[in-house]
Amino acid sequence: MDTAKRDPEIDGLEVADDIPLADDDTEMIGTSTDRRDMFRMNKVQEMRVHITDEVYLDNLLTNDLAVASIGLSNGGTAGLIYMCIVVWIGFLCIYTSMAEQGSMAPTAGGQYHWVSEFAPRKYQKQLSYVVGWLCVIGWQVSVASVGFLAGTQIQGLLVLNYPWYVFERWHGTLLVIAIVVFAGLFNTLLARQLPIIEGLTMIIHIGGFFGILIPLWVLSPQSDAHTIFTQFNNPGWSSTGTSCMVGILAAIALMLGSDSVAHMSEEIQNAPYILPRTMFWSTFFNGALGLIMVIGLGSASAM
Repeated sequence: MDTAKRDPEIDGLEVADDIPLADDDTEMIGTSTDRRDMFRMNKVQEMRVHITDEVYLDNLLTNDLAVASIGLSNGGTAGLIYMCIVVWIGFLCIYTSMAEQGSMAPTAGGQYHWVSEFAPRKYQKQLSYVVGWLCVIGWQVSVASVGFLAGTQIQGLLVLNYPWYVFERWHGTLLVIAIVVFAGLFNTLLARQLPIIEGLTMIIHIGGFFGILIPLWVLSPQSDAHTIFTQFNNPGWSSTGTSCMVGILAAIALMLGSDSVAHMSEEIQNAPYILPRTMFWSTFFNGALGLIMVIGLGSASAM
């Protein structure tokens, strides 16, 4: 870049002629650790480092409520609860490994960059190519699925509150398109406001968690513990185990997304420290809160 600047020293390492910085803005530079890691990965700091908070809680409890019917109808209350525990433990192992890689290579590329750096040299290019395409496909599918869930929830609220509203499928399609376009515009034009919005949505979700759970436990008829933790449901699969494996999709939906912070690592100040802790603790708390919500749903739905 024509405006590239040089950092004279990083943690005692003389690399004055090798570390380009995009401009004089301190928000663009980050900490000395950030600059060292960008230099080691042969990258130029192009994004503004404007995210400084360590707390990061995925807003995924909505997913839990939206797809809980899959687990309740395939596996029942007991199947959904036990699948949530299994998935929680599995994702903790996965995200702990990813967090370690993110601490060593905090780049917005995430998984495909880690594969290209840590895989055996002989297979780095092939595996990184495959993982890169899987990531792209996953991002596209996740955007569409989140837009679909949000759009259908809005349409459901319209049906619930306005008796005169006539439900049409194309209404849901337009809502999905509007939500996806809004998200794209927001992340393009108002990206610097994202930490504030994320903080607000976290507060709303935590409030919603208690706002739903407390009335559910206090006002709804409750089943006994034996029914909640031992009642499985098989709607017609070859075995109860198969039914539970189909219902595991609901538990997986709860835990997806904690790795998304890796793709913002070049916007995080002191990313090697913040990123892995954020990834681990978001997985831990989402799993814990999700399990509590699932037990609450199970206690009411097992009647």
